Amino acid sequence: PALDGVVFEEIAPDIDDEHGGYLLRAYVDGQVLETPAENLGDWYDVDAVLRLLDAVLLERRRDERFVLLETMDQTATIVGGQADVLRAALDAGLITSGDPKAAESLGKAFEDRVRGLLERGEVR
Repeated sequence: PALDGVVFEEIAPDIDDEHGGYLLRAYVDGQVLETPAENLGDWYDVDAVLRLLDAVLLERRRDERFVLLETMDQTATIVGGQADVLRAALDAGLITSGDPKAAESLGKAFEDRVRGLLERGEVR
């Protein structure tokens, strides 16, 4: 319910600018909120999404928040809930917040490893 009626938009960089950044927007209660997002190629700037979600919640004076959970693979899992409940779960060690760049780093390391195997002819 904290996000009911909010419309989100992603504005891609100019087609000629392969390294240009994105712009993320949220239309909320007559306001336009936006934040830049890095162009990470095949990966997505999860940190920028979380920044925008937090801005929407603050604009609506809501006490819900979102937390990116720790990952050991290329996935990103985000949980949302009351800020005090999330803080208590973090403090109790029931959930562990993650680094927004972790899935990307793990994925790129895997890609590099496979690329090396291919280049050495160890995999076809």
